Amino acid sequence: MTDYPWFAVVDDDDLQQGDLLFECALDRVLAPSEADRSNYDVVIMSHSCDLANDKLEIVQVCPFWNLQKLAGEAEYFRSKRGKEELRRGNLPGYHLLNSCPLHEKPTDFLVIDFRSQFAVEFSQLK
Repeated sequence: MTDYPWFAVVDDDDLQQGDLLFECALDRVLAPSEADRSNYDVVIMSHSCDLANDKLEIVQVCPFWNLQKLAGEAEYFRSKRGKEELRRGNLPGYHLLNSCPLHEKPTDFLVIDFRSQFAVEFSQLK
């Protein structure tokens, strides 16, 4: 039995729903004269057909975290119960992704955080 190729590394600007982007810049206004730029690893949530047909100026994305990093910050994900609930899909604000075995971009298990959506300009992502 062969594993299904869930992951592939792409090197073009053809963005699709479900693509994982690493180090995506997010600019936020903190106060009237204060701004902040942070980088996040994100998954694209906007529809592929809208992206392919240039129907969007703003793309919806959600951050994702390495499971070990998330467990280091949230005690619930360190527990056996928390990890099992995540694996079963019983935590609506989160989604567990399998680890990536590609030697170009290996990852541990990843957790998408649906509670923290944000928008990025399409031109910035390309």
